[in-house]
Amino acid sequence: KTPWPTGPLIPEEAQTIVQCKYSATKSTSTLNIYSTTYLINRLTGARLKLLSAFNIPYAPYKHDFYAVGESLDFILIFPPLPEGWEHFDLVEISRVDDPLVCRSVQRNSSGVYQLLFTEDGGLQL
Repeated sequence: KTPWPTGPLIPEEAQTIVQCKYSATKSTSTLNIYSTTYLINRLTGARLKLLSAFNIPYAPYKHDFYAVGESLDFILIFPPLPEGWEHFDLVEISRVDDPLVCRSVQRNSSGVYQLLFTEDGGLQL
């Protein structure tokens, strides 16, 4: 398994695309993604599992940052949002102290979401 896997090709309308930017707040920051990353319905707790990730290594591999403010753009692919999902959380379930989490993402009509992350958490752009 390589640290930069390419996922299966999925028709765009059959997926949820999450475009992410991670901005380092420490010169010693590292970043990766666990396969146990989900979109979680805020009302029901239902989950959509991460299907593919691009330009970010899967754990245990890591991307190292060398300067404060250095950033990494990456894309996460999930199944399409079911009807009725108006808000959801992106949650990385891992054993690390600073998993990727972005709460209360507002559903849109495009199925493409832009999120910004730092060590302090995530926000929707």
